[in-house]
Amino acid sequence: NEIFNTNVHGTRNVYEAAARSGVKTVIFASSLHVYTINVIFKSGEKITEKTPLCSSNDYGLSKILGERIGLDYHNKYGINVINLRFGSITSDDKPSKDASGNFKSLGLLYWLSYFNLVVIMNASLTYRGLISIPCTSANEGALVDIKCIERLLGIKPRDSSKKHL
Repeated sequence: NEIFNTNVHGTRNVYEAAARSGVKTVIFASSLHVYTINVIFKSGEKITEKTPLCSSNDYGLSKILGERIGLDYHNKYGINVINLRFGSITSDDKPSKDASGNFKSLGLLYWLSYFNLVVIMNASLTYRGLISIPCTSANEGALVDIKCIERLLGIKPRDSSKKHL
């Protein structure tokens, strides 16, 4: 399966190369798909770093496995591992739309702007240890508890999908 080949085998290759080369920090591009998004959406609960992992598809499972590979390399080699569980990042820097061109209600909740992505990535560069952080912009009704990002990285996402409505 191409998803597993890229996200599991490819991730292991990156960590192996990092360990052999003495790289101190790896930032892993994970995904909010490590959670059952639709169940969380319906429950009204906010995602934090403590929300249990439970993928809703093969992509999410491959990201969970990628994070576990990072844990292994952190424990074996002391590599700093920052798993950033990204929401929706789109090529036009707007929340995702359906086939009719309307914004998806779920997409409005887990959108991550380019600006917030850069701020989160920059803050991640100084983290030492192992951490997994769910990441979205400060969207109205966001699936992610924005205070979680602030608490873990010391930054506060500012953009909101509301500006695109």
